[in-house]
Amino acid sequence: MEIRSSLVGLSIGVCAFALTWATVRHFTGLAQVHGLALAIAIAVGLTVGVGYAVLESSLFDMWRRRHHK
Repeated sequence: MEIRSSLVGLSIGVCAFALTWATVRHFTGLAQVHGLALAIAIAVGLTVGVGYAVLESSLFDMWRRRHHK
């Protein structure tokens, strides 16, 4: 995996984390429930960042080529 792909995945994950945390805290009020908003935001940020890195990796390209033959 290239470093550029990793950095893009990291930045997309951080943006997803920030958006999710702000949205969950503002609209649901989960900030008072023992940091549940933070836990949700971390999970979403990690999922989006790692998901992007996997989709950009050559591993996914090989899997896609193998199943489309």
